[in-house]
Amino acid sequence: MLRVQRIVYHTSTEIRSELAWIESLITEDIVVTPRPVADGEGRLLSQIVLNGSPRYRRTIFRILQAFPQRKTQFVIGGE
Repeated sequence: MLRVQRIVYHTSTEIRSELAWIESLITEDIVVTPRPVADGEGRLLSQIVLNGSPRYRRTIFRILQAFPQRKTQFVIGGE
């Protein structure tokens, strides 16, 4: 999945903070979410340059594969 952000909308620091938070959610097994993917130079965030000027930032996320839902049994009442 490709996400494109306008340069003026969020700073690189804000986006990197969000990417670190997503990695933390994945590492701590809090939620299943697409993992950010680094580009060929190891960057999770890079610029898109148009006409010699940076216009956008981009991040790529790995697409999640579908998996069967876990069956959960709830016990009400204690026994």
